[in-house]
Amino acid sequence: MSGKNINRISAFFQWPYVVLLAISGICFTIYIISLVLLDNQHLGTWFSRLTAATLGSYLTAIVVDKSFRDQEQKEKERIKNIALQDFRSPLDSHLHLLAKWYTASRSERPEEMPSSWTEFLQSDFSETLENMDFSASAPAVKEQNWLTYSMGETQEFKDKVSEISTKYRYSMDSDMTASFQKLENSPLYETILGTGQNIQDMKERSEPEHVEKETKKVGPFASASVESHIDILCEIISYYEDDDAPEIPVFENTSLHNSNFAPAIGSARLDDVPPWAEELRNREDL
Repeated sequence: MSGKNINRISAFFQWPYVVLLAISGICFTIYIISLVLLDNQHLGTWFSRLTAATLGSYLTAIVVDKSFRDQEQKEKERIKNIALQDFRSPLDSHLHLLAKWYTASRSERPEEMPSSWTEFLQSDFSETLENMDFSASAPAVKEQNWLTYSMGETQEFKDKVSEISTKYRYSMDSDMTASFQKLENSPLYETILGTGQNIQDMKERSEPEHVEKETKKVGPFASASVESHIDILCEIISYYEDDDAPEIPVFENTSLHNSNFAPAIGSARLDDVPPWAEELRNREDL
């Protein structure tokens, strides 16, 4: 039985309605006793009317309550779809950033292409990302490395998540509100933005070789924090699969699909993954 059906059934048994139904049942019982055992026609007539009145009140309350609940649900669905439509473009851009990371850190193009964003994210994404060299040059108009490029893209996405979460926090349903709050606090932001800022600050007091070495560590750390980020993204993506929801961003025309799109396969792949990378990815506190 679906959650919606359970909610509809439970509406019939809320405490005020149970009281009305119980009173109706008591009145009906007294009515039967009055006729069968007491042979009191006057008392039976009085309780028959009281039974009809309380039962009618119960049914009226149920109908009115259902009408309000249906209107409330329709309004929530409407707002939910508006929020999903507002978020569709930022989500699509962010997913393409993840596809670029994956493309740049792979050794070769996949033999079998995933059919959806969910399938793509739930494949070997996090394992592949630990090979990402964030010190390599990014495919941007302004010359910059992958870390600097990713910081700008990630900050823009994080700001949009916060905007959506704040704007619709009290009008979306509770599940979707919780999903956006989790995405708002994703540990991936600290890896890319926090670590990135520390490395940028380091440039003023450290040798370039040391800065590059620290930047190369971002891939394994991102691989560790991206797993929970992926789980949250998949939650958000699932809302686009509901009936009447906006169309889900399509997994196509990424750098993984088209060799004419930057980055090229393996263009930012580490030559040697640090031996501590896998252990880091398996830690539960990241």
